[in-house]
This record gives sequence, C-alpha cells and structure tokens, in this order.
Amino acid sequence: MDQVSLATAAVMGVLLAVTAGGLIRGIAANLSQGQQVRRDLGERLGRLPLVRVLRLRGADPTGYLHQRPVHEIERQLRVCAGCSAVHRCERALRQGAAADEFRFCPNYRALTSPD
Repeated sequence: MDQVSLATAAVMGVLLAVTAGGLIRGIAANLSQGQQVRRDLGERLGRLPLVRVLRLRGADPTGYLHQRPVHEIERQLRVCAGCSAVHRCERALRQGAAADEFRFCPNYRALTSPD
C-alpha cells in the first residue's frame, strides 16, 4: 500500500470513529430524554384520578407509561385534567365502583382498548 492509500484509510477511519461517537452520544441523549419525559408523565399521572382508574382496571401505571405512545398519554392526561366529571370520578373511586362503572369517563374507551 502506498502512502496516499494509507493516509486516505487513516482519514476514513477517523471520520468513521467520529461519526460513530456522535451517533452513540445522540442515542444516549435520546434515551435519557425519553426517560425524563416518561418520568414527567408519571408525575402528572400521579396527580390525577386517571392513575387510580388504571389501577382499578388492573393496569400497572408504569407499564401504561412505557407501553403507550407519549402523544396518547399526553392526550389522556389533558382530558382527565380538564374533565367536567372529575367530581363524579372521585366519588366513584371513593365508593369503590367497579371498573365498568366508569363509562362516563372521556378516557374510558381509550383505557379499555387493547394496547
């Protein structure tokens, strides 16, 4: 191999290493950001009746947060937070209503649909 070929191979090797390093850093940052988004969603979920309805339906809130798409969780959290039936929901939860008695919940269909 002549010197030009060696120099070209060395430059290509360095470029490949830099690109691979950038990809690894980008993937790690994306994973970290995704974990933080899910933690933030979990905190919001914990402040709403939705978390208790999930448990009543036999769903694990952590599993819910990691199996559902973020946009779907966001929508369900917004719906629950702005729900006009929140007092009815709280009352039903206090009284130990069965899961199928929450048909009034705007999220009912989403929570009963398969993942």
